[in-house]
Amino acid sequence: MPGQGIYYNPPTIEMGKRVEHEGCITDIIGDESLKWLKGRDKAKPFLLMCQHKAPHHVRPHYGVVTDQYKLVRFYGPYVDYWELYDRKKNPQELKGFFGDPDYARITEELKAELQRLRTEIKVPEKDGPWFSGNTPRRKAK
Repeated sequence: MPGQGIYYNPPTIEMGKRVEHEGCITDIIGDESLKWLKGRDKAKPFLLMCQHKAPHHVRPHYGVVTDQYKLVRFYGPYVDYWELYDRKKNPQELKGFFGDPDYARITEELKAELQRLRTEIKVPEKDGPWFSGNTPRRKAK
């Protein structure tokens, strides 16, 4: 990709020639990688490194994990929600059970354990200004 490139319908440089593509750069990188893998010389070792230029942000979160359950709270300026996973019934964590009446007791137990752990390791209730990007800037010297 020339320069930093663009996300949608990006041009790329292939074998020294500019090539136009349609779609999202993440899909194109994946498709081109698979095409290369399928056509490569299987007798030769290789390294395929894909770097995706895509916006992403893992929301701040904390949680507690047991042998069977995982309870996670995602939070931030515009988000505040919980996820509960039953790791035995759903090891891929594709289905959440937070809010399911059948899991109310375990949810409360895990929330209590989570609070106990946060208190034990002295996690502040509020995040500092670094969290929202409002950290005061240093004055130039």
